[in-house]
Amino acid sequence: MATAIATRHMGWTADRPPYAEASARLRELAQRVLAGLLVNSALPDSEALRSHIPTVMDPPADTALTSQIETVLTWAHSQHLLIRRPSEVREYLLDHRDMIVPLATACAATSQRFGAVAQLSLEVYRDPEIDDEYLTIYVRQGRYDDNILEVIESTWSEFEGTLVGRCGWILLTTDFGPPM
Repeated sequence: MATAIATRHMGWTADRPPYAEASARLRELAQRVLAGLLVNSALPDSEALRSHIPTVMDPPADTALTSQIETVLTWAHSQHLLIRRPSEVREYLLDHRDMIVPLATACAATSQRFGAVAQLSLEVYRDPEIDDEYLTIYVRQGRYDDNILEVIESTWSEFEGTLVGRCGWILLTTDFGPPM
C-alpha cells in the first residue's frame, strides 16, 4: 500500500498545489536548519516540534554540501533514526543534492509522529529489477496497530510536497519487521 501511495504522488505537477500547511512549515524549518539560522527562540509555537528540530550553532554561510549532509544525518541520528549503511545515504545525497532539505523535513515529520513508539531506520532502497534507488524511512514496532499504514500515509503527506520536482524520492513505509 505504501508503495502505491508513493507512486500515486510521484505524478504531481508544478501547477497542482502540493504543500499542505503542515508540510510548508516543516519544509521551512528544514531549510532554516540547513542555513544555520535555527535557534531555540526562533522555533514555531509547537513544543512537540520544538524538541524534534536541531539547533545549529552559527555555521558559515557558505556551508559545503558535505557539511550540510553531515548536519542532517547527525541530527537525524540524534532523533533516534537508525542510519543503516550511512555511507550509502551520504552517496545518495551527494548524487541527489536537492534531496537534503526534503530529507530533513521527512525526518522531522517522522520523528515527531513515531519517535517514541517505533524504531525508525533510514536506508537507501535499490530496486533489484530496474536501475532505481531512493531513500526509505522504515517504521518498525514491536506490536503493530491495525491502522499503521494510515498513520504512515498521514505522516508522509506532511512532507510529500517537498519532493515535487526533485531528482530523488523518499518513501515512508514499514516492512512489518520487529525493531533491530
